[in-house]
Amino acid sequence: MVVQQRAHAIVPAIAWLLACTPVPSLDDAPVVACPSDLPSDGNCPDVAPSYQDEIQPLVDAHCGGCHYAGNRNSKQELETYDDLHDSISVVEKAVYRCEMPPAGEPRLAEAERRALLQWLVCGAPNN
Repeated sequence: MVVQQRAHAIVPAIAWLLACTPVPSLDDAPVVACPSDLPSDGNCPDVAPSYQDEIQPLVDAHCGGCHYAGNRNSKQELETYDDLHDSISVVEKAVYRCEMPPAGEPRLAEAERRALLQWLVCGAPNN
């Protein structure tokens, strides 16, 4: 009987909260266009960004929070050059399609995205 009385008191409170809480709409979400500008491999190898100086710090900053050994949410490790090199096609597709970093995470700056994609299409040299 007491449980029923509490339930009767809680239901109107929940209904009031739902009615008074604005629900975000997909129409309100900012639309971020994903450029379709895969760099050409015609600029390789002279233009390939440096793994050591540009790519590794970029991957550490934008990917290291999820793509590490032992993370239960991502089996894709990107901690070392070999990890990244072994995942060239997966990483290239995810970055090209703007699927990574995922929604809610800081996006790659356009120059970072371009450098990573250029490095990947140039065969991901260990430079």
